[in-house]
Amino acid sequence: MLYGTTGYGGSNGVGTFFKLMPPATSGGTWTEKILYNFVGGNSGSFPTPLVQGRHGVFDGATAFGGTQILGTIFVLNPPTSTSGWTESVLYNFVGGSSGSGPGAPLALDGSGSLYGTTINGGSNACGRSGGCGTVFKLSPPATSGSSWTQSVLDAFTGGHDGYSPGPGGLLLQRGLLFGTTEGGGTIGSYGTAYRIVP
Repeated sequence: MLYGTTGYGGSNGVGTFFKLMPPATSGGTWTEKILYNFVGGNSGSFPTPLVQGRHGVFDGATAFGGTQILGTIFVLNPPTSTSGWTESVLYNFVGGSSGSGPGAPLALDGSGSLYGTTINGGSNACGRSGGCGTVFKLSPPATSGSSWTQSVLDAFTGGHDGYSPGPGGLLLQRGLLFGTTEGGGTIGSYGTAYRIVP
């Protein structure tokens, strides 16, 4: 089976979580099933592609919505005997130096921490009023039910390091994070490929 998201559509027009089931016979048609319809508002709108976490959950981001309308990080919990898939918001972006608009897939490490990018926020050094973008880490709480903690690992300046980290998301490999930006760099502001080192 394949799992994925749509950025639009669904019963509320703001995205879906679906699975594709393979055909019973070779050459047959795959079957789609909608597992969850995003509802917008404080729950977020326009989900990014997901990363599968532990215990069958899926983590992702919404580019808009949340309590500040600046995006969310969420988890989709698998169905139980009494309910279907359910969404829980782990973090609401607040803008400013902490970033806003997480529009790319997340990366997940072995401790359950999530890593991602925001297209806005961080530093205004690039001359954009909304900021140049960030790379962030979202750490799970020490006790169940407590708040997740966000920390900014890098705020882009719009110079040689670029600005507006790209929609491709991050690659986490041996403790290093790799990604791209849509603008900035040393040649014609065409973007950069970067590495974040602990």
